[in-house]
Amino acid sequence: MNAIQPVGTQFATYNGPAYPGYTSDGATNRACEPGTYRPGVYGEACLPCPRGRYCPRTAMSSADAYRCTGGHHCSGGAKSPAPVTLASDGGTRCPRGSYCEAGAYDAMRCPDGYVASEEGLARCSACPEGFYCPATSAAWNGGSGEGGTARACPSGATCGGGVPALPVCDPGWLASGSGCTPCPWGSYCRGGKVAGLCTAGYACRWGQSEPDPWDSVCIAGSYCPHGATSAPVCPSGTMSTATGAKQASDCTACQPGWLCPVRRGAVATPCPAGHYCPLGSEDAVPCPLGSWSAEELLVTAQECAPCKAGYLCNSTGLASLNGLECPLGHFCPLAASEPLACPAGTYRNDTGGEDELDCSRCPPGAYCPVGTGAPIPCQAGTYCTVGSAAPRTVPGGSYSNEGTGL
Repeated sequence: MNAIQPVGTQFATYNGPAYPGYTSDGATNRACEPGTYRPGVYGEACLPCPRGRYCPRTAMSSADAYRCTGGHHCSGGAKSPAPVTLASDGGTRCPRGSYCEAGAYDAMRCPDGYVASEEGLARCSACPEGFYCPATSAAWNGGSGEGGTARACPSGATCGGGVPALPVCDPGWLASGSGCTPCPWGSYCRGGKVAGLCTAGYACRWGQSEPDPWDSVCIAGSYCPHGATSAPVCPSGTMSTATGAKQASDCTACQPGWLCPVRRGAVATPCPAGHYCPLGSEDAVPCPLGSWSAEELLVTAQECAPCKAGYLCNSTGLASLNGLECPLGHFCPLAASEPLACPAGTYRNDTGGEDELDCSRCPPGAYCPVGTGAPIPCQAGTYCTVGSAAPRTVPGGSYSNEGTGL
């Protein structure tokens, strides 16, 4: 058989089977166009370049050595290793959310926990920290659908690197739609779900992960049933001095030393300092004159302390002795409600006198009437001896200077 092998031309006269890379009508050989090939001598038509391969020139009989470039997929009939348009190039760039290894004929979606944030990638990257990256369940023939997309980690969840799906909400948060919301009042949440109602004796605020959070214990004077969202006050006329009351029956009748207003919503309070509160008191009674108290919860007037010596308790309801020192020229014994004046002929020039002995004798040359704070000098023509209560006139034939004791 005398064959004519074409060299540099697409056509040649030939009477017989076509050579590989050519097609023949029995008389003329035609070289296969770019994007096609013909592997054998039999068959009339050139075939589209295989999927995952490209055929860049004419008269190709094999495309085994021509793998498409990573980041692109060749769907059949590709002329270029990096096709862009499916209709004209026989393939496209790998779409966002997918990857295409070298020789790929279909885009592959990124697996859970990985992401391809742009087109034309040969491999996916691990999902970045602070995001989660779910894959789609849709078929990915030709890269259709979405997937491999990084989504911001919702509030109330923790996302480290490579998180594959919407993470479980942190303790105290509830899964809601595509995010996490704080656990509702009166409940506690774990694993993104309401785990139960909070324990009786606690009033759970939102966002709790424990049934008995330490910062939500029911306050004194109130009670908190199972699943409480607030702490109702004890009923009128009752009280609770301990924290963690669970029901209204845990509140007791008002106790001595406490104020228990009968108006709705009023809370029992300790009897204030400077007062006493007998059983069933709605108003505190002030400690009487001559007494005081810095303590709370007094029940009777006898529990009020007597005013300390050196202090003056001349008003009721005193809770402190600050600023109540006995005045100049006076002394104040225990339980004083009125100051006692230093006797005539004595004086006291400092506060806080406790006894008559704290008053000093008036010095010579001065006189000291009752309640003197500082000795008064004698005037000229008078004289004052030690302990004088008033000045004396100098006898005839004598004289004295001011402040003289003779």
